[in-house]
Amino acid sequence: MSEARDLIASLREFGLTEYEARVYLSLLSNGPMKVSEIAKETGVPRTKVYEAIKGLKRKGLLETFGKPLKCRPLSFEASMGKIIEMEEKRLKALKDALLKVKEYGKTRVATIKVEEGSFQMIYPESVVNKLREMIENTRGYFHALIDNWGLKLLQDLTSHILTLLLTDVDVKIVLSYKDQESVVEGGKLPFSFKVGPVIDGRNIFMVDDKLLLIVDSGSGIGYFIKMPEIVTLIERYIFLSSVEMAVDLSQYMRLMSIGMAEELPFLKGDSPLYRFFVEAVFDELSEEELWRIGQRMYEKMTSAISSHLFNIRGDTALSAWSELIASSLEGRGKVRYDNITKMMMIEWNEEGKLPYSLWMLAFVGYLRSIGKELRIISRLSEGSNQIIQLKVPWTVFEEHERF
Repeated sequence: MSEARDLIASLREFGLTEYEARVYLSLLSNGPMKVSEIAKETGVPRTKVYEAIKGLKRKGLLETFGKPLKCRPLSFEASMGKIIEMEEKRLKALKDALLKVKEYGKTRVATIKVEEGSFQMIYPESVVNKLREMIENTRGYFHALIDNWGLKLLQDLTSHILTLLLTDVDVKIVLSYKDQESVVEGGKLPFSFKVGPVIDGRNIFMVDDKLLLIVDSGSGIGYFIKMPEIVTLIERYIFLSSVEMAVDLSQYMRLMSIGMAEELPFLKGDSPLYRFFVEAVFDELSEEELWRIGQRMYEKMTSAISSHLFNIRGDTALSAWSELIASSLEGRGKVRYDNITKMMMIEWNEEGKLPYSLWMLAFVGYLRSIGKELRIISRLSEGSNQIIQLKVPWTVFEEHERF
Protein backbone atom coordinates (compact mmCIF):
# COMPACT_ATOMS: atom_id res chain seq x y z
CA MET A 1 0.00 0.00 0.00
CA SER A 2 2.85 2.36 0.90
CA GLU A 3 4.55 1.64 -2.42
CA ALA A 4 1.32 2.37 -4.31
CA ARG A 5 0.91 5.68 -2.49
CA ASP A 6 4.50 6.60 -3.36
CA LEU A 7 3.86 5.81 -7.04
CA ILE A 8 0.70 7.91 -7.04
CA ALA A 9 2.59 10.78 -5.40
CA SER A 10 5.29 10.51 -8.08
CA LEU A 11 2.75 10.60 -10.90
CA ARG A 12 1.06 13.64 -9.36
CA GLU A 13 4.37 15.47 -9.68
CA PHE A 14 3.84 15.15 -13.44
CA GLY A 15 0.44 16.81 -13.28
CA LEU A 16 -1.81 13.74 -12.90
CA THR A 17 -4.74 13.92 -10.53
CA GLU A 18 -5.24 11.34 -7.78
CA TYR A 19 -7.83 9.46 -9.84
CA GLU A 20 -5.80 9.65 -13.07
CA ALA A 21 -2.80 8.16 -11.26
CA ARG A 22 -4.85 5.33 -9.77
CA VAL A 23 -6.46 4.49 -13.11
CA TYR A 24 -3.14 4.60 -14.99
CA LEU A 25 -1.33 2.37 -12.45
CA SER A 26 -4.19 -0.13 -12.55
CA LEU A 27 -4.01 -0.33 -16.35
CA LEU A 28 -0.24 -0.81 -16.20
CA SER A 29 -0.72 -3.70 -13.77
CA ASN A 30 -3.72 -5.39 -15.41
CA GLY A 31 -3.59 -4.44 -19.08
CA PRO A 32 -6.63 -3.30 -21.11
CA MET A 33 -9.85 -3.03 -19.11
CA LYS A 34 -13.41 -1.79 -19.46
CA VAL A 35 -14.61 1.21 -17.50
CA SER A 36 -16.62 -0.96 -15.12
CA GLU A 37 -13.54 -3.13 -14.50
CA ILE A 38 -11.39 -0.08 -13.81
CA ALA A 39 -13.92 1.27 -11.32
CA LYS A 40 -14.07 -2.07 -9.52
CA GLU A 41 -10.30 -2.52 -9.49
CA THR A 42 -9.38 0.99 -8.34
CA GLY A 43 -12.35 1.92 -6.18
CA VAL A 44 -12.69 5.14 -8.18
CA PRO A 45 -16.35 6.17 -8.71
CA ARG A 46 -17.48 5.39 -12.23
CA THR A 47 -18.21 9.04 -13.12
CA LYS A 48 -14.69 9.93 -11.99
CA VAL A 49 -13.24 7.08 -14.08
CA TYR A 50 -14.63 8.69 -17.25
CA GLU A 51 -13.15 12.01 -16.19
CA ALA A 52 -9.78 10.37 -15.45
CA ILE A 53 -9.80 8.60 -18.83
CA LYS A 54 -10.32 11.89 -20.64
CA GLY A 55 -7.51 13.47 -18.67
CA LEU A 56 -5.13 10.60 -19.39
CA LYS A 57 -6.00 10.72 -23.10
CA ARG A 58 -5.20 14.43 -23.19
CA LYS A 59 -1.84 13.68 -21.58
CA GLY A 60 -1.10 10.92 -24.10
CA LEU A 61 -1.02 8.18 -21.47
CA LEU A 62 -4.05 6.18 -22.56
CA GLU A 63 -5.98 5.13 -25.65
CA THR A 64 -9.47 3.68 -26.02
CA PHE A 65 -10.66 1.00 -28.44
CA GLY A 66 -13.35 -1.55 -29.19
CA LYS A 67 -17.01 -2.02 -28.26
CA PRO A 68 -17.66 -2.13 -25.36
CA LEU A 69 -15.08 0.56 -24.84
CA LYS A 70 -11.76 -0.55 -23.37
CA CYS A 71 -8.74 1.42 -22.21
CA ARG A 72 -5.10 0.61 -22.88
CA PRO A 73 -2.13 2.33 -21.15
CA LEU A 74 0.53 3.98 -23.31
CA SER A 75 4.21 4.37 -22.55
CA PHE A 76 4.89 6.83 -19.77
CA GLU A 77 8.38 7.53 -21.10
CA ALA A 78 7.02 8.51 -24.51
CA SER A 79 4.54 10.94 -22.98
CA MET A 80 6.78 12.35 -20.28
CA GLY A 81 8.26 14.95 -22.61
CA LYS A 82 4.79 16.20 -23.52
CA ILE A 83 3.77 16.48 -19.86
CA ILE A 84 6.97 18.34 -18.97
CA GLU A 85 6.38 20.64 -21.93
CA MET A 86 2.84 21.34 -20.69
CA GLU A 87 4.13 22.14 -17.20
CA GLU A 88 6.82 24.42 -18.62
CA LYS A 89 4.18 26.31 -20.60
CA ARG A 90 2.03 26.58 -17.49
CA LEU A 91 4.99 27.90 -15.48
CA LYS A 92 5.75 30.44 -18.20
CA ALA A 93 2.11 31.55 -18.19
CA LEU A 94 2.23 31.98 -14.40
CA LYS A 95 5.42 34.04 -14.65
CA ASP A 96 3.89 36.20 -17.38
CA ALA A 97 0.77 36.72 -15.27
CA LEU A 98 2.92 37.66 -12.26
CA LEU A 99 4.77 40.26 -14.30
CA LYS A 100 1.49 41.74 -15.53
CA VAL A 101 0.14 41.99 -11.99
CA LYS A 102 3.37 43.64 -10.81
CA GLU A 103 3.26 46.15 -13.64
CA TYR A 104 -0.41 46.85 -12.96
CA GLY A 105 0.40 47.37 -9.30
CA LYS A 106 3.12 49.87 -10.13
CA THR A 107 0.77 51.94 -12.26
CA ARG A 108 -2.12 51.81 -9.79
CA VAL A 109 -0.45 52.15 -6.41
CA ALA A 110 -0.02 55.90 -6.78
CA THR A 111 -3.69 56.44 -7.67
CA ILE A 112 -5.34 54.26 -5.03
CA LYS A 113 -6.42 56.06 -1.87
CA VAL A 114 -6.54 53.67 1.09
CA GLU A 115 -9.04 54.68 3.74
CA GLU A 116 -7.45 54.63 7.16
CA GLY A 117 -8.56 51.58 9.13
CA SER A 118 -10.02 49.76 6.12
CA PHE A 119 -7.21 47.18 6.01
CA GLN A 120 -5.48 45.58 8.99
CA MET A 121 -3.16 42.61 9.38
CA ILE A 122 -3.98 40.72 12.58
CA TYR A 123 -1.31 38.59 14.25
CA PRO A 124 -2.34 35.04 15.24
CA GLU A 125 -2.57 35.78 18.97
CA SER A 126 -5.05 38.61 18.28
CA VAL A 127 -7.28 36.90 15.71
CA VAL A 128 -9.73 35.48 18.27
CA ASN A 129 -10.14 38.90 19.86
CA LYS A 130 -10.85 40.52 16.49
CA LEU A 131 -13.37 37.80 15.62
CA ARG A 132 -15.02 38.21 19.03
CA GLU A 133 -15.29 41.94 18.42
CA MET A 134 -16.94 41.32 15.04
CA ILE A 135 -19.45 38.87 16.51
CA GLU A 136 -20.35 41.16 19.39
CA ASN A 137 -21.20 43.92 16.92
CA THR A 138 -23.23 41.69 14.59
CA ARG A 139 -26.83 42.79 14.04
CA GLY A 140 -27.93 41.20 10.75
CA TYR A 141 -25.88 38.13 9.88
CA PHE A 142 -22.72 36.21 10.69
CA HIS A 143 -21.50 34.00 7.84
CA ALA A 144 -18.39 31.82 7.81
CA LEU A 145 -16.49 29.40 5.56
CA ILE A 146 -14.07 27.44 7.73
CA ASP A 147 -11.67 24.52 7.84
CA ASN A 148 -10.15 22.87 10.92
CA TRP A 149 -8.38 26.08 11.94
CA GLY A 150 -11.54 28.14 11.71
CA LEU A 151 -13.41 25.48 13.68
CA LYS A 152 -10.96 25.91 16.57
CA LEU A 153 -11.52 29.67 16.50
CA LEU A 154 -15.30 29.26 16.71
CA GLN A 155 -15.01 26.66 19.46
CA ASP A 156 -13.41 29.37 21.60
CA LEU A 157 -16.35 31.65 20.81
CA THR A 158 -19.20 29.16 21.29
CA SER A 159 -21.08 31.29 23.83
CA HIS A 160 -20.93 34.29 21.51
CA ILE A 161 -22.36 32.26 18.61
CA LEU A 162 -25.21 31.06 20.85
CA THR A 163 -25.93 34.67 21.81
CA LEU A 164 -26.32 35.53 18.12
CA LEU A 165 -28.80 32.69 17.68
CA LEU A 166 -30.83 33.85 20.67
CA THR A 167 -31.10 37.35 19.18
CA ASP A 168 -32.32 36.03 15.79
CA VAL A 169 -29.12 36.93 13.93
CA ASP A 170 -28.75 34.91 10.70
CA VAL A 171 -25.88 32.51 11.44
CA LYS A 172 -24.65 30.34 8.57
CA ILE A 173 -21.43 28.33 8.84
CA VAL A 174 -19.96 25.97 6.24
CA LEU A 175 -17.19 23.59 7.36
CA SER A 176 -14.84 21.99 4.82
CA TYR A 177 -15.98 18.56 3.67
CA LYS A 178 -12.37 17.46 3.13
CA ASP A 179 -11.42 17.00 6.80
CA GLN A 180 -13.71 14.29 8.15
CA GLU A 181 -12.17 14.34 11.62
CA SER A 182 -12.94 18.05 11.94
CA VAL A 183 -16.53 17.44 10.86
CA VAL A 184 -16.95 14.75 13.52
CA GLU A 185 -15.37 17.04 16.12
CA GLY A 186 -17.61 19.91 15.01
CA GLY A 187 -20.65 17.72 15.59
CA LYS A 188 -20.10 18.22 19.32
CA LEU A 189 -20.79 21.95 19.04
CA PRO A 190 -24.11 23.24 20.47
CA PHE A 191 -24.90 25.12 17.26
CA SER A 192 -25.51 23.76 13.77
CA PHE A 193 -23.46 24.16 10.60
CA LYS A 194 -23.33 22.73 7.11
CA VAL A 195 -20.57 20.77 5.40
CA GLY A 196 -19.39 21.70 1.93
CA PRO A 197 -16.62 23.16 -0.23
CA VAL A 198 -14.60 26.07 1.12
CA ILE A 199 -11.45 27.81 -0.10
CA ASP A 200 -8.48 25.63 0.83
CA GLY A 201 -6.25 27.18 3.47
CA ARG A 202 -8.50 30.17 4.07
CA ASN A 203 -11.16 30.91 6.68
CA ILE A 204 -13.64 33.63 5.81
CA PHE A 205 -15.84 35.44 8.35
CA MET A 206 -18.36 38.11 7.30
CA VAL A 207 -20.65 40.42 9.24
CA ASP A 208 -23.60 42.51 8.06
CA ASP A 209 -22.26 43.33 4.56
CA LYS A 210 -19.66 45.50 6.32
CA LEU A 211 -16.78 43.55 7.85
CA LEU A 212 -14.60 40.75 6.54
CA LEU A 213 -11.91 38.69 8.27
CA ILE A 214 -9.79 36.23 6.28
CA VAL A 215 -7.56 33.93 8.33
CA ASP A 216 -4.70 31.94 6.80
CA SER A 217 -4.77 28.37 8.13
CA GLY A 218 -1.04 27.92 7.70
CA SER A 219 0.26 31.03 9.40
CA GLY A 220 -2.74 31.92 11.55
CA ILE A 221 -2.47 35.53 10.35
CA GLY A 222 -5.73 37.38 9.80
CA TYR A 223 -6.59 40.09 7.28
CA PHE A 224 -9.36 42.42 8.41
CA ILE A 225 -11.16 44.39 5.70
CA LYS A 226 -13.75 47.07 6.36
CA MET A 227 -15.08 47.66 2.85
CA PRO A 228 -18.78 46.86 2.19
CA GLU A 229 -18.30 46.45 -1.59
CA ILE A 230 -15.72 43.68 -1.09
CA VAL A 231 -17.81 41.95 1.59
CA THR A 232 -20.83 41.98 -0.72
CA LEU A 233 -18.87 40.47 -3.61
CA ILE A 234 -17.50 37.62 -1.49
CA GLU A 235 -20.91 37.02 0.05
CA ARG A 236 -22.59 36.84 -3.36
CA TYR A 237 -20.06 34.97 -5.45
CA ILE A 238 -18.22 32.77 -2.95
CA PHE A 239 -20.27 32.22 0.18
CA LEU A 240 -23.68 31.68 -1.40
CA SER A 241 -22.33 29.18 -3.95
CA SER A 242 -20.67 27.23 -1.12
CA VAL A 243 -23.91 27.17 0.84
CA GLU A 244 -25.80 25.84 -2.19
CA MET A 245 -23.38 22.92 -2.47
CA ALA A 246 -23.28 22.21 1.27
CA VAL A 247 -25.32 19.61 3.14
CA ASP A 248 -26.51 19.27 6.72
CA LEU A 249 -24.20 17.49 9.13
CA SER A 250 -26.52 14.47 9.38
CA GLN A 251 -26.56 14.01 5.60
CA TYR A 252 -22.78 14.35 5.44
CA MET A 253 -22.38 11.67 8.12
CA ARG A 254 -24.58 9.34 6.07
CA LEU A 255 -22.45 10.02 2.98
CA MET A 256 -19.32 9.39 5.02
CA SER A 257 -20.67 6.08 6.30
CA ILE A 258 -20.94 4.78 2.73
CA GLY A 259 -17.61 6.21 1.64
CA MET A 260 -19.11 9.00 -0.48
CA ALA A 261 -18.17 12.06 1.57
CA GLU A 262 -15.34 13.05 -0.77
CA GLU A 263 -17.82 13.09 -3.65
CA LEU A 264 -19.86 15.87 -2.05
CA PRO A 265 -19.18 18.53 -4.75
CA PHE A 266 -20.49 16.09 -7.37
CA LEU A 267 -23.49 15.00 -5.36
CA LYS A 268 -24.85 18.35 -4.22
CA GLY A 269 -25.50 21.40 -6.32
CA ASP A 270 -26.01 21.69 -10.05
CA SER A 271 -22.59 22.99 -11.13
CA PRO A 272 -20.74 19.64 -11.33
CA LEU A 273 -23.72 18.08 -13.11
CA TYR A 274 -23.84 20.76 -15.80
CA ARG A 275 -20.72 19.44 -17.47
CA PHE A 276 -22.03 15.87 -17.75
CA PHE A 277 -25.43 17.10 -18.88
CA VAL A 278 -23.91 19.39 -21.51
CA GLU A 279 -21.68 16.61 -22.83
CA ALA A 280 -24.64 14.24 -23.08
CA VAL A 281 -26.77 16.83 -24.90
CA PHE A 282 -23.99 17.71 -27.35
CA ASP A 283 -23.32 14.02 -28.05
CA GLU A 284 -26.95 13.02 -28.60
CA LEU A 285 -28.52 15.94 -30.47
CA SER A 286 -27.99 17.01 -34.05
CA GLU A 287 -26.36 20.34 -34.85
CA GLU A 288 -29.65 21.89 -35.88
CA GLU A 289 -31.26 20.80 -32.61
CA LEU A 290 -28.34 22.30 -30.70
CA TRP A 291 -28.62 25.55 -32.66
CA ARG A 292 -32.34 25.78 -31.79
CA ILE A 293 -31.48 25.27 -28.11
CA GLY A 294 -28.87 28.00 -28.44
CA GLN A 295 -31.44 30.36 -29.94
CA ARG A 296 -33.88 29.74 -27.11
CA MET A 297 -31.08 29.99 -24.56
CA TYR A 298 -30.03 33.38 -25.97
CA GLU A 299 -33.60 34.65 -25.79
CA LYS A 300 -33.78 33.73 -22.11
CA MET A 301 -30.38 35.32 -21.44
CA THR A 302 -31.32 38.64 -23.01
CA SER A 303 -34.64 38.78 -21.15
CA ALA A 304 -33.01 38.11 -17.78
CA ILE A 305 -29.56 39.71 -18.07
CA SER A 306 -28.59 43.28 -18.92
CA SER A 307 -25.25 43.17 -20.75
CA HIS A 308 -23.38 45.24 -23.33
CA LEU A 309 -22.46 41.93 -24.95
CA PHE A 310 -25.90 41.61 -26.52
CA ASN A 311 -25.61 44.94 -28.33
CA ILE A 312 -22.13 44.62 -29.84
CA ARG A 313 -21.86 44.34 -33.62
CA GLY A 314 -19.16 43.83 -36.22
CA ASP A 315 -15.59 42.78 -35.49
CA THR A 316 -15.85 43.80 -31.83
CA ALA A 317 -18.64 41.26 -31.34
CA LEU A 318 -16.65 38.54 -33.08
CA SER A 319 -13.72 39.20 -30.77
CA ALA A 320 -15.89 39.19 -27.64
CA TRP A 321 -17.75 35.98 -28.48
CA SER A 322 -14.51 34.24 -29.49
CA GLU A 323 -13.03 35.04 -26.09
CA LEU A 324 -16.12 33.74 -24.30
CA ILE A 325 -16.08 30.47 -26.24
CA ALA A 326 -12.36 30.08 -25.53
CA SER A 327 -12.90 30.69 -21.81
CA SER A 328 -15.58 27.99 -21.66
CA LEU A 329 -13.08 25.41 -22.93
CA GLU A 330 -11.14 25.91 -19.67
CA GLY A 331 -7.72 25.14 -21.10
CA ARG A 332 -8.99 22.16 -23.10
CA GLY A 333 -8.83 24.05 -26.39
CA LYS A 334 -8.42 27.38 -28.14
CA VAL A 335 -10.26 29.69 -30.52
CA ARG A 336 -8.79 31.72 -33.38
CA TYR A 337 -10.48 34.04 -35.83
CA ASP A 338 -9.49 36.10 -38.86
CA ASN A 339 -10.85 39.64 -39.21
CA ILE A 340 -10.35 39.59 -42.97
CA THR A 341 -11.91 36.26 -43.96
CA LYS A 342 -14.36 36.22 -41.01
CA MET A 343 -13.38 32.62 -40.32
CA MET A 344 -13.33 31.16 -36.81
CA MET A 345 -11.22 28.11 -35.93
CA ILE A 346 -12.02 26.13 -32.79
CA GLU A 347 -9.64 23.43 -31.59
CA TRP A 348 -10.38 21.25 -28.56
CA ASN A 349 -8.98 18.13 -26.91
CA GLU A 350 -12.13 16.10 -26.29
CA GLU A 351 -14.20 13.68 -28.29
CA GLY A 352 -17.39 15.01 -29.81
CA LYS A 353 -18.60 16.61 -33.01
CA LEU A 354 -18.67 20.05 -31.37
CA PRO A 355 -16.82 21.59 -28.42
CA TYR A 356 -18.77 21.30 -25.18
CA SER A 357 -19.38 25.04 -24.92
CA LEU A 358 -22.61 26.71 -23.84
CA TRP A 359 -21.15 30.00 -25.00
CA MET A 360 -20.97 28.58 -28.51
CA LEU A 361 -24.69 27.81 -28.38
CA ALA A 362 -25.36 31.32 -27.10
CA PHE A 363 -23.24 32.73 -29.96
CA VAL A 364 -25.36 30.88 -32.51
CA GLY A 365 -28.48 32.21 -30.77
CA TYR A 366 -27.04 35.72 -30.95
CA LEU A 367 -26.43 35.36 -34.70
CA ARG A 368 -29.91 34.02 -35.34
CA SER A 369 -31.41 36.89 -33.35
CA ILE A 370 -30.02 39.26 -35.99
CA GLY A 371 -30.91 36.99 -38.92
CA LYS A 372 -27.49 35.42 -39.48
CA GLU A 373 -26.49 31.76 -39.73
CA LEU A 374 -23.18 30.20 -38.66
CA ARG A 375 -21.83 27.68 -41.18
CA ILE A 376 -19.38 24.86 -40.48
CA ILE A 377 -16.91 24.81 -43.40
CA SER A 378 -14.62 21.92 -42.43
CA ARG A 379 -13.82 19.40 -39.73
CA LEU A 380 -10.56 17.71 -38.85
CA SER A 381 -10.02 14.93 -36.31
CA GLU A 382 -6.61 13.80 -35.13
CA GLY A 383 -7.15 11.35 -32.30
CA SER A 384 -8.65 13.28 -29.40
CA ASN A 385 -7.72 16.59 -31.06
CA GLN A 386 -10.72 18.06 -32.90
CA ILE A 387 -10.81 21.13 -35.17
CA ILE A 388 -13.73 22.83 -36.87
CA GLN A 389 -13.63 25.84 -39.17
CA LEU A 390 -16.63 28.16 -39.10
CA LYS A 391 -17.78 30.90 -41.46
CA VAL A 392 -19.06 33.89 -39.53
CA PRO A 393 -21.49 35.99 -41.65
CA TRP A 394 -19.96 39.32 -40.73
CA THR A 395 -19.45 40.56 -44.29
CA VAL A 396 -23.17 41.11 -44.70
CA PHE A 397 -23.43 43.49 -41.77
CA GLU A 398 -24.48 46.97 -42.74
CA GLU A 399 -21.72 49.52 -42.46
CA HIS A 400 -23.52 51.57 -39.80
CA GLU A 401 -23.53 48.52 -37.52
CA ARG A 402 -19.76 48.45 -37.33
CA PHE A 403 -17.84 50.09 -34.49
